[in-house]
Amino acid sequence: MNILILIFIGFLVGLFVISMGGGGAAVYLGVLTTIVGLEGTEAVSTSLVIAFPALVFGAFSYYRQKK
Repeated sequence: MNILILIFIGFLVGLFVISMGGGGAAVYLGVLTTIVGLEGTEAVSTSLVIAFPALVFGAFSYYRQKK
């Protein structure tokens, strides 16, 4: 699959997540399974790996605020 299409789809999903305040995992998993053609287990694993850096930075932000 063309890398530019994947980058564009990732941008659209990110825009959706930002505008809706979260909940982009359902959209992201749907894109990975239908458009990219991954199996469900591979799509979930990919989603978790991609979400991990954001979780780490969020936890670090809360740590700096002493919460």
